[in-house]
Amino acid sequence: MHHSGLQCSVYGSIAALGKKIPQVNAITGLGYIFTSVTWRTRPLRQVMAWLLPWLFKRQRSLVLVQNPDDRSALNDLGIEQQRIVLIPGSGVDTNGLATVAGTGRSDHLRLRGSSAGR
Repeated sequence: MHHSGLQCSVYGSIAALGKKIPQVNAITGLGYIFTSVTWRTRPLRQVMAWLLPWLFKRQRSLVLVQNPDDRSALNDLGIEQQRIVLIPGSGVDTNGLATVAGTGRSDHLRLRGSSAGR
């Protein structure tokens, strides 16, 4: 069973309880509840800090993350390192971009080596 996103991973893992189904939980980011410090998110963050390790530490569960910060955060919650796999993210490597010469504008970028925009 493949779950994509934090919310789907939680709901799908709950639905799979009691079943011997291998699961891949693709976490695209830990999201607002882990980055916000408001009084509204504090209780939810505490529930998730208890729930995620309980769901993701199951024998047939694997967690995919797209950045080292999420890997560290999940590991800090108690999810074993061998259950967490770091995959290439969906973001943009800004080191691979260069300003388009001759436009006089810094907001015009192109991929290095690309002939697009010439």
